[in-house]
Amino acid sequence: MNFHLGILHSQRDTAVPQFRSRVRSLLLAFFFVIGFSVLLTGCALQKTTPRSFCENLPSYISRIEDYLQQDIQHTPSCNTYNQSEYKELLLSVLQKEATPKELEYEMYALKHLGLVPQTYNYIECIYPAFIRLASAFYIPSNKALVLPNWSEPLPQIVIHELVHHFQNEQLDLTKNNKLRGLFHDSALSLGALLEGDADLVSKKLVQSYPQVFMPDTDLQYEFQPLELNNQECQMPPLLESLFIAQYQKGLRFWEKLYLLKPNLVRNTVLQSLPSETQYILHPERSLDDNSSKNICDRHNSAYSRSLGELIIRTTLSQFMSITESERIADGLQHDCFMLEPDGQIRWKSTWESEEDAAEFFHALETFKKHQGIILNGTAHQEGNNVLYMATGTQNDLGRL
Repeated sequence: MNFHLGILHSQRDTAVPQFRSRVRSLLLAFFFVIGFSVLLTGCALQKTTPRSFCENLPSYISRIEDYLQQDIQHTPSCNTYNQSEYKELLLSVLQKEATPKELEYEMYALKHLGLVPQTYNYIECIYPAFIRLASAFYIPSNKALVLPNWSEPLPQIVIHELVHHFQNEQLDLTKNNKLRGLFHDSALSLGALLEGDADLVSKKLVQSYPQVFMPDTDLQYEFQPLELNNQECQMPPLLESLFIAQYQKGLRFWEKLYLLKPNLVRNTVLQSLPSETQYILHPERSLDDNSSKNICDRHNSAYSRSLGELIIRTTLSQFMSITESERIADGLQHDCFMLEPDGQIRWKSTWESEEDAAEFFHALETFKKHQGIILNGTAHQEGNNVLYMATGTQNDLGRL
């Protein structure tokens, strides 16, 4: 995904113990380069208007400059839009993140790997599912902050999106092809890096200046989400939990890094751009070696990506304990799924030991039998490698 991958925001909601409510209650930020900000529950806010945020932008920028010790080069534009304009603008930005062909390849691979239900209309639904919850976003190519005129965002969300502007000035992520696509290891890794940074900065500023950003704890706020025309376009639980994990793990990554290395230079970490989620999940590794071992970089298939530790861990957690899924996924060295010219999906994962590979192979077989998952492929173990092939056809591929 190119630097525009927004990210959803929400405050904690403990009232409803259902899975989707639990998932949304953990959403703090979602999607980076475009940086979505999604709010679903009540939260304190100074009574204001979206327009006033744009008017007060210089004071927000000044606070961020002081905290980051980084001068801004260009002040971003800031405008409000009605729902129709908002949807149209955000859709046009999202469509630059992946071409229709890239989205179709991704859908084909994810469905054949069992990560997306066969019945989910990925092409038609994935963007509307993002758009309806975006309470604010930043467009790095235009250096623009976009706000809705029907509902005001929280101050920390505006800060979060402004941090993306500072990141963009430093890194120019609009040119990073590792961000293309939605659900693969490098996109999730870079997303977590940037979203976690933006979340931590906004969190620290709100804590440092509560009288500025949260002055009235008696006022309540609830974002008014856009309507989803087709309710079947709700994100599947696995995809939604991956978005949540991206923000949650990104914030924990930065917090733990600062504990491990108090004199850490933020810009140095950003410039390293770790492209594997194992470095996000294990921050101590990023201090030693974050050189990519991605075997997909050397593969010449029609489409190839790495699933990575975060996707594997999140998938396993659907049918086993979180502790067990983390322990198994931790043994991953690297992996690559490849869409071949004959329409087959081939996925190879390499593990630290034969024992780790055997344990994952057993988990994969359990996953194939998991209720609600449709897989028609075959898997086998070769030493410390696990190989999986899904039975797509050349005709299937030809339709893409």
